[in-house]
Amino acid sequence: CTPRSTLKMLRLVLASAIVACTSAFAPSGVPAAGRFFQRPALSARVSPLASVAGGRSQVRAASLGLRCAEDADLSLFSSGSGPAEFCSELTQTEHIELAGNRALKTSADTPAFAIFGSGKMAGIEQMSVKVVKQQGCMFIGACVVPRSPSSPGYADSLRTWAVMAKESGSVYRTGVLGTKLTEYMGKEIKKHQMGDSYPPKYKADDVVWMELNHDEQSFKLSVNGGSPFQLKSVPGARFFVNMEGLDSAVELVAE
Repeated sequence: CTPRSTLKMLRLVLASAIVACTSAFAPSGVPAAGRFFQRPALSARVSPLASVAGGRSQVRAASLGLRCAEDADLSLFSSGSGPAEFCSELTQTEHIELAGNRALKTSADTPAFAIFGSGKMAGIEQMSVKVVKQQGCMFIGACVVPRSPSSPGYADSLRTWAVMAKESGSVYRTGVLGTKLTEYMGKEIKKHQMGDSYPPKYKADDVVWMELNHDEQSFKLSVNGGSPFQLKSVPGARFFVNMEGLDSAVELVAE
């Protein structure tokens, strides 16, 4: 069953169990709608204990089931990141080898994208990327899917929306002021955000944390637990790592 159909079924079971339980305390012949407003008769108070306990057990079981189903349903639309794995369908696997939460660059000199994240339109996603090895240029951030151009290339050359931090600590945004204009955001971020955590540069063994708030359409990024910078996001954004050098590698860590 889907989470929605499971919720509907459990709500019906819970309602039925409540009615069954309360009927054990109500005098016979009283309509169901009136049982909550009638004083129980003596015969009802001496109903078999097993009947009462059974009704209460049904209510308890249905309540627990409903709560679990609601938690599972809520996780689809609120906080959480889902599995810490790269998306093979969106990753340029001709240049990047994927193994669960790990991405390894297998070609030299051709920058390529590894994409991850749920792609959902609501809720909050958080993910950390551990840099295992960094050769040449590396960009970590978020981009809209599908992106343009879709061919391998440097992330700061995208024409569609993206926000990223380069290994050197430079912060770029694309696809906002023009289809071919890349914005350098470092000056603004240094003045108003991050404090002593600026610039957000990283190398091997560093951990880059990111958050996509799909409700508020915002993106945050920090390095090694420092203060983050925040920029506007767009609907349908996903996280990415863009790697250039052969044997560059990263690992995902779920929040």
